[in-house]
Amino acid sequence: MTHQLFLLRHAKSDWTQNLKDHDRPLNNRGRKAAIDMGCYLQQQQLCPDQLYCSTAERAKQTILAVLQNLDYPESQVHWDARIYGATLYELLSLLSEWLPHSNSIMMVGHNPGMEELLDFLVPTEQIDEYDHRFSTASFAQIQLPDKMPYRRGCGQLLRYVSPRELAD
Repeated sequence: MTHQLFLLRHAKSDWTQNLKDHDRPLNNRGRKAAIDMGCYLQQQQLCPDQLYCSTAERAKQTILAVLQNLDYPESQVHWDARIYGATLYELLSLLSEWLPHSNSIMMVGHNPGMEELLDFLVPTEQIDEYDHRFSTASFAQIQLPDKMPYRRGCGQLLRYVSPRELAD
């Protein structure tokens, strides 16, 4: 048996207001990118069994915009403060906590942790298949083995989509 991991980086945030990092909202471009990504996920029928999101405002606004197009109730989103600022190894620990209870999960978070997680799980030969920076509002689908702990390169990148690709 395998697991599906959906990684979604928060969309572009607004730097014009003098707010704490955790409290920054999305800017107009970010809102549009999040809605576009939600449309894409709906068209591709990519809806997780469980959804975990950072408590940062920009992550919350990203997933709420995405959910406008997915058949996933907002009331079932797991708001998890541990995702905000998490390191690679903290994110791997969260995965080992969440994945045994679900076939597919989505994690909505931040760089550099999300980028490091993607680079860790995906085999080196697949890294050229995606934007190595894991740009804002980008989505990755990774197939993971049932066996934990996860080792470097153990996953299979099934898709990587950035907002720029959706606009083309």
